[in-house]
Amino acid sequence: MPTRPTLLGVVALLCAACSPQSDAPAPASAPLETTPPPYTPTAVFCADPSINTLCSVIPSFIGADPELQNFNGYQGLSNDVTSAANDAQSPFDNMSWQMFLALNWQANQPGGDPATGLSGKGQVVWQTYARPEDVFGGSTGQCPNPNNLPRFNIIAKSGAQGSRDEEFIQATGQPLIDVNGNWTLFERRLNGVEQNYITTHGLNTYDGQQAFAQGGGKVLFTPGDSTSTNGAVGAIEMKASWRIVSASEAPNYFTIPALIDVEGQYVSGGQPLCAEVTLGLVGLHIIQANVQLGALQPKFIWASFEHVGNAPTAANACDPVDNNCYTNIANNNCPAPANAGNFSFYQAACSALPVNTPPQLGSGQTAFLWQSQPPYAGAYTTSSGSTQCGTQVSRCWDIYDLTQDLNSAWQQQLSAIGSVFANYQLIGTNWGGSIEPEPGKLDNQSVPAFLGNSTMETYIQSNPKFGNCVDCHAGATLAYTSTDSQGKTVTYDANFSFLLGLATPLACTDVNAGPIWNNSEAATICPGVCATQEDQWNGQWTTTQPGAMSVCGCCE
Repeated sequence: MPTRPTLLGVVALLCAACSPQSDAPAPASAPLETTPPPYTPTAVFCADPSINTLCSVIPSFIGADPELQNFNGYQGLSNDVTSAANDAQSPFDNMSWQMFLALNWQANQPGGDPATGLSGKGQVVWQTYARPEDVFGGSTGQCPNPNNLPRFNIIAKSGAQGSRDEEFIQATGQPLIDVNGNWTLFERRLNGVEQNYITTHGLNTYDGQQAFAQGGGKVLFTPGDSTSTNGAVGAIEMKASWRIVSASEAPNYFTIPALIDVEGQYVSGGQPLCAEVTLGLVGLHIIQANVQLGALQPKFIWASFEHVGNAPTAANACDPVDNNCYTNIANNNCPAPANAGNFSFYQAACSALPVNTPPQLGSGQTAFLWQSQPPYAGAYTTSSGSTQCGTQVSRCWDIYDLTQDLNSAWQQQLSAIGSVFANYQLIGTNWGGSIEPEPGKLDNQSVPAFLGNSTMETYIQSNPKFGNCVDCHAGATLAYTSTDSQGKTVTYDANFSFLLGLATPLACTDVNAGPIWNNSEAATICPGVCATQEDQWNGQWTTTQPGAMSVCGCCE
């Protein structure tokens, strides 16, 4: 009879089937999930697509930016960018770096070797641009200048020190003091495109603005060519901030020799101050007019750069993606880390003092005064123990992560050629955007929602209305105003440029000229009469005593 298998035999057979010697194929294992590497934006070193190195081509536009034309709507900066397809910001940041280097290229070395062009030794392109006084008029200064140095002319242009054409007052009407107890200085420039637009339309004079406005004119500066990145550039404005540097500090900065020319009214003791100094660049704003493209509005593209040694980033700095973080830094109160170290506008020995707090006028003073010897702001420094402290500055907002990635790439290229501009960083690029609203999220139609240069906007870092370039400049108006039928003042938009507010009505007086009998005689006599007053004849005259006295209209 057949033998029945035992339980032991069955188990043995099963074990044999599972043994390594079995010829049965092993079941396939599930594929391992891999995490894609984090996205890093690509640096575009030249606005000319045919050049792949640092170059002197000033860009006219940002180039391709698919996210701007996302029909689902743009929602602002994001920490969830995965590719160039949804990276809206990096094309702006690359354009900012392209402008920064092309405009800081040696003016007498167009094109050519980047190591020479970006050496920082000699006049650079933007320093060939016009100053506001070249366009709108103003004092040429009073100090002798035999070496023809760049002049920083501190004068009482308007009787109000907070006016926007002062050379040591921020746009908010407050000054900034560095760690050496000296004032920070400012200057502005405009390129030929903007200068030509202003003068062609008569916007450089008050009367010209009046005629422009009454004729229905609307200011619209020429935008850069959007059909390519290396087309015709648009209207450009620049604002630079400088600090006085010592011989030991100078190698770390782009420097210029300069003449500080301070009217006696602004000097302690009342005597004019004339001082030749070395200035180191600590901040640079560059703006260029643009066309609309998808979510990008025609509100200029604003690039802001700083020296890397300006100020520490706050211990609890805000993420630029979080628009509502400004509520955590009320009054710009964002203390630096305990181990922050020393910077140009922050001293570790002064860490007990509050940050981002402007200097205070002395009792009875109506204007900040210069000392006749350095430290020039010494009367306004504060004490912490035995240390004299300038303005303690802390950066309230982090730099956007992708902007930092590009900073590293550009700085590496600059370091490789030994350029001093490797010591500078892009704080951010600001632009006006059509942004999809999100419930509960601050929406000021600006990307990023907050952007402030620590040397130029020190005291408004947490301001939801003026805490970025676009919104701050949206209120720019012509100098000319009118009055409506209700007696209310009417202002006229200046297309984001505060420069147009510098045109002032001519201050004219009537000067006795003796008897003048006709227009021909007035044209001969009045120019000389006005010249004796250091004025110019405005073409007007009238007789005040028939046959005995006439007056000429003489204007500053």
